[in-house]
Amino acid sequence: MQDKQLRYIVEIGRQGSLSAAARHLGISQPALSQFLANEEQGLGTRLFISYGNKLIPTPAGNVYISAASRMLKIRDQTYNRIMRPEQDDIRKIKLGVPNQFFDILAARVVPSIYGRIKNLDIEIRDAISFDLKSKLEGGELDMAIVGSSDPPDSPGSDYVFMRCEVCMLVPRVFNLTFPVLENEREHKLLPLEELRNQPFVLPEGRNVLKELVDQVFEDAGYVPHVSYLSDNPFVAMELAAQGFGTAFVTLNAAAAADISRCRIFLMESHPCVYYRIRLREQKEPDEVESLLIMSLLREALRTGDESIYLNEASRSILESGKEV
Repeated sequence: MQDKQLRYIVEIGRQGSLSAAARHLGISQPALSQFLANEEQGLGTRLFISYGNKLIPTPAGNVYISAASRMLKIRDQTYNRIMRPEQDDIRKIKLGVPNQFFDILAARVVPSIYGRIKNLDIEIRDAISFDLKSKLEGGELDMAIVGSSDPPDSPGSDYVFMRCEVCMLVPRVFNLTFPVLENEREHKLLPLEELRNQPFVLPEGRNVLKELVDQVFEDAGYVPHVSYLSDNPFVAMELAAQGFGTAFVTLNAAAAADISRCRIFLMESHPCVYYRIRLREQKEPDEVESLLIMSLLREALRTGDESIYLNEASRSILESGKEV
């Protein structure tokens, strides 16, 4: 498998669009479309499905994208080690990332860091946010991107760069009798009490979204009727669209929802997942750590994601312009 194939499939997964991926890769969309068709034919399975205006990886596609990301990282690390044979002097940083989006974000940053710092080895490890926090506390990681509901500007806060508000996808077949509250934002507010007698598609597993949704129902004062559990936001959106129940996803994920079959509402408490770069110890980062943090922040800003949110710590390190 050539580097070109790996980069193509990773970029399609990152952009969720053949046209956007083709522009970033500097090739024509028909050429990229033909590449994907050839890969799927050769493998005998679909790698992506079209949902709304986005390409969503199938289970096989997720396996391919994850493997391709890892292979590109291993290649970069191998080349870097070959060019730097003095192994005893290598500075090693273990960076944890929680999912495919951040895995790709980190993979795009690491090669540029290698080009600027000699004797550096950055190892990227994948895990869910809860496990990453434990690995940081246990000393298995030096730095990690984690999702948390903690306030973004609390004393000694981490480097927050993304704010993802949690919303509700309510099937249009559900009858709403409570007056929908007007809101200055694009989406309207809906009290959870209005859905007391309706089924829900809830998140499962050990993750921040489940933690937030559990708190929402505790505040509402009732136990929901659960029709389905899933930790996959696209499964949850599809089930909501089919009328199985109200689903909880982040607003950026809800952009791919079928709004002809479900409505998007915000909650009065505005629960949010804040993604941040966290160091193993509460301390000022050294020069190498500062460069890695700044590079990750700048790459996130470059994506133009509407969820970008910088707290004071992130703004300060970007404005400081620390370089090695």
